[in-house]
Amino acid sequence: MGEGVIDHIRGDIDGRVRITGSVDNPNFDGLLTLDNAGIAVPYLNVDYSFAPRSRVVLANQTFNFEQIALQDVAKGTKANLDGTITHSYLIIGYWIWM
Repeated sequence: MGEGVIDHIRGDIDGRVRITGSVDNPNFDGLLTLDNAGIAVPYLNVDYSFAPRSRVVLANQTFNFEQIALQDVAKGTKANLDGTITHSYLIIGYWIWM
């Protein structure tokens, strides 16, 4: 997921997630809170840090990012992340590595 599109995924995750369904196509339900988090987008040559205590809601096969405040690490400009990532056949090993 995101290989070549996002890089330098970092941060601390806290929360509760219930994983159901088949191993090769799981459903996730829960809430994650992110601290010291951020990602880089090499194509845009930008590195974003997330606001403390940012929340990601997981519902079935969707990760919902709801108005997460971002800041460009180098320039200090700010934005909000409001959107979803939907998966099918998510590779679990990637998330364990993260």
